[in-house]
Amino acid sequence: YRVYETSYVWNEETAVETLEWCLSEMDRRYHLLSCMATRNIDKYNDKISSLEEKDKKWHEEIDNIDLVKLPRMLVVIEELADMMKCYGERTQKVICMLAQLGRACGMFLVIGTHEIDERIITGPIKANIPSTMAFAVDSEAESRLIIGVGGAEKIKDPDRFLFFPQGEVEPKPATVIKNFDYLRID
Repeated sequence: YRVYETSYVWNEETAVETLEWCLSEMDRRYHLLSCMATRNIDKYNDKISSLEEKDKKWHEEIDNIDLVKLPRMLVVIEELADMMKCYGERTQKVICMLAQLGRACGMFLVIGTHEIDERIITGPIKANIPSTMAFAVDSEAESRLIIGVGGAEKIKDPDRFLFFPQGEVEPKPATVIKNFDYLRID
């Protein structure tokens, strides 16, 4: 896999506009998936690869759109609280749409916040984020707000956290990997 890094966005308004651009990119990707009669990015990229293997010079335009392999996109929001305080409704709407529909077309969200509050981690946002994780928090109520169950308030080690993956019944304890020499991504 190749990793492409884009510039950071520091301004809340620009951050919301960037998320709105992500929505238009998601729509574009869904159009490409539709043109190739596929349901997700993996099937789309497999189909493009098989067409490229059959004919090395293969290139096709449908509705003036180049059909090329799509990379996965990871959108990281380091501090959700800042965006929610300034542009709450807009931010919530965009995050919910990306969380609901983005995975199929290869767009993923990682959202973090230091401010554990129901005005920041709203019901709609919580309902649309399939997997959550919580580091040490002060109270069971904060743990419930983040991962839906208590337990994060009992964490003492700053390198430990609870991870609640989609489809699991309860959160799993996990550890932060600090030595990336052992981490290999294929």
